[in-house]
Amino acid sequence: MGTPRSTPNLGRRVFGLGVIVLGVAGVASRDFAVDWQHVAPDVPGRAVLAEMAAVLELIAGIFLFSRRAARAGALILIGLFSVYVLLWLIPAIGAPSNVGNWGNFFEETLALTASVVAFISFGSGPDPVKRAARISRVAGICSLWFGTEHLIYLHPAAGYVPNWIPPNQVFWVGATAVFFYLAGISILTGVLDTVGSLLLAVMLLLFQILVWIPKVVAAPHDHFMWSANGVALAFAGAAWVAADAIKRRGHVSAGG
Repeated sequence: MGTPRSTPNLGRRVFGLGVIVLGVAGVASRDFAVDWQHVAPDVPGRAVLAEMAAVLELIAGIFLFSRRAARAGALILIGLFSVYVLLWLIPAIGAPSNVGNWGNFFEETLALTASVVAFISFGSGPDPVKRAARISRVAGICSLWFGTEHLIYLHPAAGYVPNWIPPNQVFWVGATAVFFYLAGISILTGVLDTVGSLLLAVMLLLFQILVWIPKVVAAPHDHFMWSANGVALAFAGAAWVAADAIKRRGHVSAGG
């Protein structure tokens, strides 16, 4: 029943690949992921800290591809993403009306959730399957916030939607908000949660394909674009890790 040997691989590996892209971008630029890893420019030794974080991301991402090392990789990411969550939580609490701060907080929280889920999934404690699925519900809370954020930034966000997709850009931002709400409700209530969590991961992966990959192709020397691609892929993988945990819990329950 729910042994580490049966732990799904695909979501974990997509998550790991996104983290690797972040690590490569960080090593190449000696900088944190712009706009996501909220480290102030006046922090002493910032470039060294950025390189250290990037190397840890590289190691952790590679570890996630190995069953034997996956738990160690997840533990490294728990440490890193806990710091990034805290770095966004402090300004979010200080300026609670700042939507952007909360958006970044919940984005980092999604990545932290996936790291914790991956760590627990490979553990040998009591009922790791149930515990991993329970923690995965946090992804539902994050999804509800993402939907709210899309509605608040309805028109500014429209600029990120490719203009060749009919009927128009604003329509798809609104539709995306609805999809986020449906996924969040599904994950939190347990109603069609396997489908809802997987569709959330697919939608985030589509953001990567339709928005961020074309942008980095158009500006291959832009550190922001590489960071954005790493972040987008990591978030899609994080949602996929949660979906895998929820699906695995369903299989265990069905099998008694």
